[in-house]
Amino acid sequence: MKKKTKIIIGSTVAGVAALGLIAGGIAYALTYTPPIELKFGGPDLTGEDTVTVPASGNTKRDVTATLYSNVEWDEDGNPLVYTDAKMTYTLDKEVPGVTLDGTMLIISSDVQADEKLTLTATAEQGGKTYTEKLKIAIDKDETLKDTPANPLEKEGYTLVFNDEFNGDTLDYTKWSPYYLRNWVDNDERTRANYYFEDGALVLRNTPDDESWSSQNDNVKVKGIMSYEKSTLHKFGTVGSGAVFSRDIPTFDGYATKYGYFEVRMRLPDTNDGSHFAWWMVGVQGDENATSMLEGDTQRFQSHYSNETGEIDIIETYLSPLESMKAWRPVIHPNGTTTYEYHWLPEYTIPGNPSAEYHVYGFEWDENGTKFYVDGQLASESDRSPNYPMMTFFTTYATGGMGEDRGIYPKDAYIDYFRVYKKTEAPKATNVILNNGNMPDFFRIPDSGSSTVQLTAQATDQFDEPIQAEIKWKLSETVDGFLRGEHSAPAQVQGVTIDENTGLITVDSSAREGADVFVTAYVDEIAKQTYHVKLSKDPSAPLKVLFDDPVQLAGAGTYQLSAAVYDQYGQRMDSAVRYTLSADIAANSQVTVPGVTLTQDGVLTITDAAEPGTSLVVTARGGGKYNNMAVRIEG
Repeated sequence: MKKKTKIIIGSTVAGVAALGLIAGGIAYALTYTPPIELKFGGPDLTGEDTVTVPASGNTKRDVTATLYSNVEWDEDGNPLVYTDAKMTYTLDKEVPGVTLDGTMLIISSDVQADEKLTLTATAEQGGKTYTEKLKIAIDKDETLKDTPANPLEKEGYTLVFNDEFNGDTLDYTKWSPYYLRNWVDNDERTRANYYFEDGALVLRNTPDDESWSSQNDNVKVKGIMSYEKSTLHKFGTVGSGAVFSRDIPTFDGYATKYGYFEVRMRLPDTNDGSHFAWWMVGVQGDENATSMLEGDTQRFQSHYSNETGEIDIIETYLSPLESMKAWRPVIHPNGTTTYEYHWLPEYTIPGNPSAEYHVYGFEWDENGTKFYVDGQLASESDRSPNYPMMTFFTTYATGGMGEDRGIYPKDAYIDYFRVYKKTEAPKATNVILNNGNMPDFFRIPDSGSSTVQLTAQATDQFDEPIQAEIKWKLSETVDGFLRGEHSAPAQVQGVTIDENTGLITVDSSAREGADVFVTAYVDEIAKQTYHVKLSKDPSAPLKVLFDDPVQLAGAGTYQLSAAVYDQYGQRMDSAVRYTLSADIAANSQVTVPGVTLTQDGVLTITDAAEPGTSLVVTARGGGKYNNMAVRIEG
């Protein structure tokens, strides 16, 4: 039976014959294309596509073949695929360390020598048999050697965050399994492909990946993020045309300012496709939910944040090894005013980063940034973002660099991710406003004046509260300190702030729609600005916030508490209901053995619950939702 199914067909040409005809003494060459053809999704795995045996573990190749018609097409103009054809795959010989699991060819480090194989795909359809062959060359490089993992403890530093990826599930208290889902209307298109193998997280691109966003030029990307926010990482066409975005709850898995960051990984080895990236961007704590300035007609029309910087620690081709080894970190301002773009000098990664594990390090402090490979300083710069940043790990099948030639899967193996801070006396490094719940609007009273008491807490380099004298000012822009901490404060009609207490006063003469930039600071390093609008609109639900974090010590009963807040930062009298969700997208509910959660927030953990399990509790109210990710400790 023929089914109309959309599929992407690879570029390998098979079953083509040339016929010579004579007409009027002139020879013509006609190319014959069979009406039904069997093709592999990628090229032969020989020559530049020879498979290199990894120093440890496995590497994989998808060897799926497809039977399709050259004379019939589906409604989208794609060749008609015979999905009910009976398919079989066989290797011409057995090789220790080489296995075929369905359509996945697995080459392990146990392979002892160079090998040449032929894989035959056979399709039976309509009483006929079709065959196609894929040539495979395997290269055993005896010089390959993994860089060993570093000890967890690092002299002169304190470990503050890590994931060793030794389990079989992603820790949702640390990672979002999505890629910038705030820019799309379909969470599933941005969901990561990943699995765990030999104590490593494996991020994967497959032939079935879709473009993650219609706003980003057919980029096929999969990855995980340590932080989510509605307007995180402005990109591409944003600001130059019609833009879709949506509000999502902030997920603060991990973001920090300064530190030494270390990853042990093996990069994808398909030698084609776009690139792999380990990168960080600012969490943009200086903007409100509207992200618009007075006079804007479009949400992302103008400069709305000064905390948008990007550091591409590793952003490397998946194509030829020479390109992959040529490591050049890049630091992008992305609209930030505190530093300029910098493409660092090239450094050659030793060995083969697509067949060996190497240790990559990134150090960042108030003086600049440094980049390391296997403990060796590779390059450094004086660029230093002055705000917290979050982390991405992403693999790209298309977009940006390189050319996808249909070789899959594109797998990146991440053994661990660690963050350290220098062991030194605590010092004020950052400022948190209103315990993370700043109002996005100040209400203009109908008459007289009203006040809003803001609070601020200085934190040190370990992200812990620290005692420090905090001053307040109104700034002219979201940059806050564009002209220095001691510059004259901005004058905003009808709005004042007490420089010592943070008390905001708004009187009825204030202009509706005006922008207010509130800055709290200890000095030029420890500071924070937040963009607030002036409004007369009635109170309306804006977000749901949990009152207090919950630490699950093990079996027991825990009362959860969350509330709906309006645009003025005021708690609303709205009912909140609680559910257990599959992940932070909160699109589906789950049941977890040994765990129950009532609609009114009573969470019960029994001895049947497995230690190490991540739970995502979703609180809904006023048409909004928020998540709290918690982990059951043993």
